Amino acid sequence: MAKIPMGGFGQVVPQGGQTPLASAGQLDGGMGAALQDLGATITGIGADHIAARERARQAQEIERKRLAEQERQRAERELEKAQDLRDRTVATAATKGIGVDAQDLGDDIARRIAAGEIKPGDAGREFDKRAEKALQDRLQGIKPEVANFIRANTVDHVGSARNRAIDAAAAHVRQGVRADLVTAGETFERAALTDRDAAVKQYTSMLQTMGPQAGMTADQVQREVQSFREKTAYNLGDALVRGARDDAKALDAVAESLRGSAFADLSPDKLGQLDTRIANRRQLIEAKRQTAIARGEAAAARRDRQAESAVRALQTMVDNGSVPDDNMMRTITTQVAGTPYATEARELLVGAAKAASFAQLPPAGQERAIIEMRTRLTEQGSNPALERRIERFASIKARTEKQLAEDPLLYGLNARLIDIQPLNFTSLDQLAQQIGQRAEAAHTVAARTGVPTSPLLASEAHRAGEMLRALPLAQKNTVVRQLATVMDPSMVAALGRQIDGKDNVLGSAIFAAATMPPAVSELILQGADATASGRVKDDSLSSAAAVQIARELDKVPWPTTSARDSAVAAAQRVYAGLRDRNGSASASEAVRHVTNGLADWNNGTKVPMPIGYDERRFKREVRAIDAKTMAKFADGFDVLVGGELVGVEKLAQNMDALTLIPAGMGTYALSSGGALVMKRGGGVVRIQIGGK
Repeated sequence: MAKIPMGGFGQVVPQGGQTPLASAGQLDGGMGAALQDLGATITGIGADHIAARERARQAQEIERKRLAEQERQRAERELEKAQDLRDRTVATAATKGIGVDAQDLGDDIARRIAAGEIKPGDAGREFDKRAEKALQDRLQGIKPEVANFIRANTVDHVGSARNRAIDAAAAHVRQGVRADLVTAGETFERAALTDRDAAVKQYTSMLQTMGPQAGMTADQVQREVQSFREKTAYNLGDALVRGARDDAKALDAVAESLRGSAFADLSPDKLGQLDTRIANRRQLIEAKRQTAIARGEAAAARRDRQAESAVRALQTMVDNGSVPDDNMMRTITTQVAGTPYATEARELLVGAAKAASFAQLPPAGQERAIIEMRTRLTEQGSNPALERRIERFASIKARTEKQLAEDPLLYGLNARLIDIQPLNFTSLDQLAQQIGQRAEAAHTVAARTGVPTSPLLASEAHRAGEMLRALPLAQKNTVVRQLATVMDPSMVAALGRQIDGKDNVLGSAIFAAATMPPAVSELILQGADATASGRVKDDSLSSAAAVQIARELDKVPWPTTSARDSAVAAAQRVYAGLRDRNGSASASEAVRHVTNGLADWNNGTKVPMPIGYDERRFKREVRAIDAKTMAKFADGFDVLVGGELVGVEKLAQNMDALTLIPAGMGTYALSSGGALVMKRGGGVVRIQIGGK
């Protein structure tokens, strides 16, 4: 039941019953008292409410502080957990990293020991030094207590890696000892051929001492000793068999000795091999003896027939102007000895020997020899033998000239001036290297004959040209440069004439690569390629440039029309190459590339200059040639001009009046009044400007 508040008197529970009625006076007086009581009640209620609110506020404040403290403690616990987790993570990562570093360090030291960069005895010190450095780097910035924990937990990892490095050092030392043992074994095997007992004893002692140091077990050492004993016994037996291979009695003695105590170490299979070889040699010796008997019975008749055949073949060869080689001469002499044909063969060989001596002469020497014989024939009158010799020698000279014109290197090979190996055409890179190796042979032939000689046979040059022409432009440029670097200019020119087709593209490119800046050969090849592919058209510009190029180069006193035509063709290809590369070009630029620039000289002629020269420098150096320098060029103090003897001093004083004829890069022949200036001993005088 609801309770009614009664102010300062608490509360009462309403009760049932009749309510008494008050009088009017009572009502007035009672109302005032009631109002007073009501005011007191309201005042009491307000005070209680305020007190309750204060209590509630205080309680809330206490709860708030409690919750704040609780949150602070939770946050500190979380921070502590996070910090602990981070320390654990750092420790784990550092521990793992240090372990990996140690393993990598151990592997690196093992590798460097194997490479000889670290001495095996320094492996431990090297590991400790670098391991401590790596550890310090890993622990940088880590709390001391965590660092100490990490150090403690990585001792095993680092120690294990260090042990591997030490093991690698030990293995390297053992490997070296093993290698030394192998080398020593080979040495002792050779020594055993002269004193096997001493070699076996010494090598056995070495194996027993050094074998364990090389990691060999006792069984392995024993097996190696036994192997050495067996091998040296076989080698010695083999040497004895080879020494007695053509003597049946000696072979019998060897067979008996193989069963003695000295060869007790021979295994049954090795002894069987030696016995088989001895039996085979005995059979061969017997077969040779029977063959000798059979040959002896038919030797006389067969020898006469062979002698007759040899003499007839020699007669045909000599009559045709051919020259038998030394082997053939020795063979014929042996075949005819003691037969009726010996005298005839001897006379023929004397004539053939003279022909052989003649064939070995250089072309100029052959010409002089024939002139001398003809002079002698004129003085002596009729001499059939001399006439036949002149005819035979003239035939040899004609063949020499033809072969020198077609294939100088083959001439040198046939004349036994040189000896060469076949070229391998499987790789163009290797081909350039092989051609370089042939240069010495080509120099030998050129020095002997005076003919510029290519290092390739004609057949080889044809094949090389086909391979080069089939290459793409860029690769062709590379190979051309390679070929040019392994030969001198005269050899390059000879190779160019050999290797090329009718258009002479490769020849001029190779010669340019050897004597001019790299751009010239590249432009020649590019111009030829651009013209062939149609990238550069034969239009009015090209036609006009071709005419201008020809006119400009016609002013040069070329030694031959062929040289002039080659220069014009090269310049025209350079012009096409410049147009293809730059979109435009000029005839003068093309001429400058091919000639290194033309200097004005005597009577309006123009002369190609050496690389790096301008006209002023060129003229100054030509005019600076004095009598002493000219004497070096002329191989003497006098020269021949039109058959007239002229001193080199006079020649040097009149350089401006001489015509300079191009004869190679920076090299010039001299002409005066249309006559070449010749050396007194023969040959054209050539001056050199700019060095070689």
